[in-house]
Amino acid sequence: MSLLLLPVYTRVLRPAEIGVLDLLLLLATLANLTVALEVSQGLARFYPQARSHQRRQALASTAFLFTLACYGLFAAVALLWSRPLAQWLLGVHDRQLPLALGVLYAALNGVLLLVQNQFRWQLRSLRYAEVSAVLAISTLLLSLLLTAVLGWGLNGALLALVLGAGLGLLDALWRLRGTFRWWWHRPSLRQMLRFSAPLVPSGLSVFVAGAIDRLLLQHLLSLDAVGIYGVAFRLATAVGVLMLGVQGALTPLIYSQAHDPATPAQLARLFRLVVGLALPALLLLVPLSPLLIAWLAPPSYAAAAPVLLLLAPSLLLASLYVFAPGLPLAQRTGLILVINALGAGLNTGLNLLLIPRLGIAGAAGATLCGNAVVFALTMAWSQRLYPVPHAWRSLAAALLLSLVLAAALAWMPAPGVLPQLTLTLVALGLLLAAETRCGLLRREDWHAMARFVGVPAS
Repeated sequence: MSLLLLPVYTRVLRPAEIGVLDLLLLLATLANLTVALEVSQGLARFYPQARSHQRRQALASTAFLFTLACYGLFAAVALLWSRPLAQWLLGVHDRQLPLALGVLYAALNGVLLLVQNQFRWQLRSLRYAEVSAVLAISTLLLSLLLTAVLGWGLNGALLALVLGAGLGLLDALWRLRGTFRWWWHRPSLRQMLRFSAPLVPSGLSVFVAGAIDRLLLQHLLSLDAVGIYGVAFRLATAVGVLMLGVQGALTPLIYSQAHDPATPAQLARLFRLVVGLALPALLLLVPLSPLLIAWLAPPSYAAAAPVLLLLAPSLLLASLYVFAPGLPLAQRTGLILVINALGAGLNTGLNLLLIPRLGIAGAAGATLCGNAVVFALTMAWSQRLYPVPHAWRSLAAALLLSLVLAAALAWMPAPGVLPQLTLTLVALGLLLAAETRCGLLRREDWHAMARFVGVPAS
């Protein structure tokens, strides 16, 4: 949805308006991490282990009512203080209507996230996908209607998000009828919050690490810079498509099967496959990023192309934490907080240092460094608590070769489209051959992928 709307947004909204839209989406992310004290994490932790229907219903119903009450209070307070909040977040106080719409979206989306994730804890992946499709299609159509057809601009884009989230929430609640009741079970709430509340500071650290680039760009540069950066960020999420299904499925499966002796080996294989497919995808972005920006956005957004090359691996690293489950399985929430706080501090310091010197490229580079450090620390501690037999030598060799090939494609551009395409295909072939040779992508993996797409394997 974000990618499909990008050509529309860049043609009907000014860069500064896209910057406002991105900052309001950051507000929604901050609300999702803090307002309900991450009770959804507590529900995820204990729901798969509940043995009776009554126990599962008590957990789900209590989490839902608590989330509903928290977001209702959040919306009331934020709307009451909309003028100073607009000044702090957007740098101007005359954007109160966009801010109000952003607050309503944050509240509806927060409740929707808890309700929609209930399909994951019940292992109903098809229903989860159906609700996601309703949300995406309704938001997309409403955005096209309100911005491109009716010409409502920024307010139309935000109103589409509000209406889409509302329709998605109603659809999810209808499909989950019988799961939630008006049942407030205090012992269940205490159990979930004992696990989830310590994750709130950690979530804030994650938010700072992921949002400080755009917040500082707004304060140190301009809303236009935030808008251009936001275009690159939306394109970078395409790499995250590789992780959507993995992230959605892996957490409940790990919680329910962590004690199965086969789980660590399966986790290691899945990690190999994700990295083995992600590295070629990232390599392809080197020659394609300027073409993508030119195709999807007007020339005023051309500066987003080099930023995309830094943000794509950064977002991938930020999503790979699911392959390091040791800390949440051991309930070491304090250590999660320390790691995320270190990453947030590093990210903030690097952004303050690099943005004045390098502009939006400095923000992207700082975010990449911060996410790399957080992933490395998380994986190192996870391996101590829940060892997984990762193929580190193969992973390191493939990563090193992909960096060398990416540098070669970036610094030795070929004259003309055909030579550039030839060089790119040669580099891609070398990387895939090396990944196969070093064992990152193995023969049985290629056969499995061939069977999956319906190609007979020799």
